[in-house]
Amino acid sequence: MAGFGRQDIEERTELAECVGEYPRSLGTTGRILLPAPFRRAVGRKPSLGLAFGQTLALFSDDQRRIHEAAYSQREFLDVRAREEAILWRSSLRQVDVDKQGRLVIPKKTRDKHGLTRRIVLVGAVNRVEIWPAAEWQRFTERASARLKWDAQ
Repeated sequence: MAGFGRQDIEERTELAECVGEYPRSLGTTGRILLPAPFRRAVGRKPSLGLAFGQTLALFSDDQRRIHEAAYSQREFLDVRAREEAILWRSSLRQVDVDKQGRLVIPKKTRDKHGLTRRIVLVGAVNRVEIWPAAEWQRFTERASARLKWDAQ
């Protein structure tokens, strides 16, 4: 198959690992432990920022560049896309993942997104979303009812 080399397979494998739901406790310093599949997917210096409105997410460097390219193409076409691009870019913060797979979410970011002790890390294929546990529960109940599907 033309254009489907080893690098393509490795990238697809990396993204495929960015799935699942992992309840976590957020320490008082804002430190969380990433599950091993998420660590591999986002790397050692992911960007923390908005995804689809107000959801907080971790993006690998490659995924951040892909989102940036998409915004760059759209932002000159309409005002809403430009506003989204500006808000997304201004929300980004690079964070460090230590050797044990821990990272710190800054206090200002935790407060803004309502992150308290109980959170859920959700693999969204090309990013890791960080949800307050109660909000994630409400979202899954609402979406499951609307889709008439039970997430397992």
